[in-house]
Amino acid sequence: MMSYKIPDNKLLSFIIKKVIKEKKVIKSQKNFLNYVLEELRSSGIDYRLDGKRLRKIAINDLKLKVDIEYRESNEESKDLKICPVCGNKLMDIKNLTLDGKTVFTGKKCTKCSYWTGLKKRIPKKYTFYGDGEYDKQKKRKYDSS
Repeated sequence: MMSYKIPDNKLLSFIIKKVIKEKKVIKSQKNFLNYVLEELRSSGIDYRLDGKRLRKIAINDLKLKVDIEYRESNEESKDLKICPVCGNKLMDIKNLTLDGKTVFTGKKCTKCSYWTGLKKRIPKKYTFYGDGEYDKQKKRKYDSS
């Protein structure tokens, strides 16, 4: 039986910082996971890690900027309590109608950029940005339009 190790958060944070500093922009969670695992395993230890844990540490602990592409499902978002991106609490988004009533229009995360309307939005692709890269990418996109 092969033995493997789960990296602790301190080691993982160090490796994530190293990888994002080197790559600057990583255009998928799968690529990010592969880069981090490659770096971890270069020590000769068979480390294991899943994309969800990587994403949560990158967003919650290291405050990395992330762009998220979505698809909309047919499910309602009303019962959604936890953010599917970072695992934090979701808040209701409500609007006032012209006659003064409050209506539910969706949910938003208290920590990351996830939000959804009445129909649940499901994340399908993540792009991770190193320090300052998010703003550079957005500026380039804005300047070219």
